[in-house]
Amino acid sequence: MATILMGHENSNGTMTDRKTGEVISWDNEIIHVMSDDRAEVTGWYCDHIKCKSKNVTVIGAGSLDELLYKPVYLQYDITAKEPTISAVIAAPLDATIVFPVFPVIAAMAQSISPAHAGKDK
Repeated sequence: MATILMGHENSNGTMTDRKTGEVISWDNEIIHVMSDDRAEVTGWYCDHIKCKSKNVTVIGAGSLDELLYKPVYLQYDITAKEPTISAVIAAPLDATIVFPVFPVIAAMAQSISPAHAGKDK
């Protein structure tokens, strides 16, 4: 069984509670993965996991960006009210996945230039 980190995004902002007027802030990391670890799914599936940004620790790499398109382990804190991710851990080198499409996807992703945001100069 394997989990591949396909992407991540930060979602943050504030909102005002209608009843109390209290301003509530949030700062979440949304982690996008592909995995084959669900018995009820034949093949691979995609998942998006939301967790508090301050709770996400990266182990075995300098950042989540360094782990893109690579196998990872997700560590969960099961003592919290709801289980939540506490770490994204780089899989050891001997845990490579033999599935031909992932190297192709990784190579394609590295060769694509991002679209310009805004006016061309």
